[in-house]
Amino acid sequence: MATIKSLDSNELEKYIQAKIESFLVQAGEKVKEVIKDYIEERFYGMYEPEFYDRTYQLLESVTCTDVKKIGSTYQLEVYLDTENVDYGSWNINGYSEYIDPEIIFKSASEGWHGNIQTDGRFMEEAKEDLQEGISYNLFDDFKKYLQFKGFNVIVK
Repeated sequence: MATIKSLDSNELEKYIQAKIESFLVQAGEKVKEVIKDYIEERFYGMYEPEFYDRTYQLLESVTCTDVKKIGSTYQLEVYLDTENVDYGSWNINGYSEYIDPEIIFKSASEGWHGNIQTDGRFMEEAKEDLQEGISYNLFDDFKKYLQFKGFNVIVK
């Protein structure tokens, strides 16, 4: 159990903030893994391309922001990053035009593989999973984290 000796309110607040931020970084990585698992299973696993090789840019685009403190709350965002992706279009004559990755990501999240649609809805399904705590239960994990750090946690 953690021992805290005579901390003033500012020191205690900084101590707790550091623990929350540390937990959120770990939680963000776990959420990323859940989303990646859904992309692999419910997008890539739903269709095997015949006319192109997968680049796995969608899978590699899953990222999260740094933890931000806004007022008395903390924020961390897990999202599909379009910055380092190139989904240029190829035709018989070679490269033809730029395709906005956001359009590709939106289509993919609706199950589209080019002009073929499957029933894989990886973002909807990952979101539902996370909200219901199926693959990863954020609240249980936070409770365990606090207990591991020496806090007595009582849930009512």
